[in-house]
Amino acid sequence: MLAATSLGQPWRPRRGVLGWGSASGVLAALYPAVTVLLAARLLGERIGSVQRTGIGIRTLAVATPALG
Repeated sequence: MLAATSLGQPWRPRRGVLGWGSASGVLAALYPAVTVLLAARLLGERIGSVQRTGIGIRTLAVATPALG
């Protein structure tokens, strides 16, 4: 906000970028799950049932507030 004000720019995001900002936030919050999925895909590691449950719960916990 301070940088935008000092440059004479509006500090509130436009409507068009709100969706992209929310999507990137959700993806950033899921980085541990992405790491596990990449390890399974690229390295052939097995995903255990506890990991699957954790990925599912984390996805729901992050997506629920993001969807409103």
